[in-house]
Amino acid sequence: MRFVWYLAVSLTPLVGLTLAFVLGVGQLFSNRTQVSNQRIETLIIEQIDLKNRLNAVTLLPANFEFPEGDIWLSENKSDAEIEAQRQLLKAADSEEIEISRFGSGTRRVDDAFRIELELEGEGKLGGAMRFISSIEARSPRLAIQTLVLRPSQRRDIGDNETLVYLRLQLWGIWRSDS
Repeated sequence: MRFVWYLAVSLTPLVGLTLAFVLGVGQLFSNRTQVSNQRIETLIIEQIDLKNRLNAVTLLPANFEFPEGDIWLSENKSDAEIEAQRQLLKAADSEEIEISRFGSGTRRVDDAFRIELELEGEGKLGGAMRFISSIEARSPRLAIQTLVLRPSQRRDIGDNETLVYLRLQLWGIWRSDS
């Protein structure tokens, strides 16, 4: 009888741990199922939203045209890029922004082409703000895709104005004027 009592007392913790393990694993799978179901519901909502947005875009009239003042018109895309670069360099020069790097690239957008420009430079904070403002007020339009503005590594400015580093990625729509 003592042996049976000893066996029952020594196995009780093991049975308790086994039962806790089984219940814990069951709860874990139950939580995972709830999370999976919530994720599926979220994805369904996102899919419906994307379909609605796509329908809104495809409902544009077939003869849709961008406003003439917003498009860079020239014989070819490289001429449009060169003109945009010329205007940006002139605006940067007027605000004493020293351009250190300039680049470009293209992507197709509907019947117009997308011109992309990237520039880096340094100048006084006030000049950088006026330069950004002039870009946004420009016609034909250039949109700011990415803007990085931070204190410059250089500290050789005499007055109390903050010297800043500026990096911009810009894009605009180009179409042939012929």
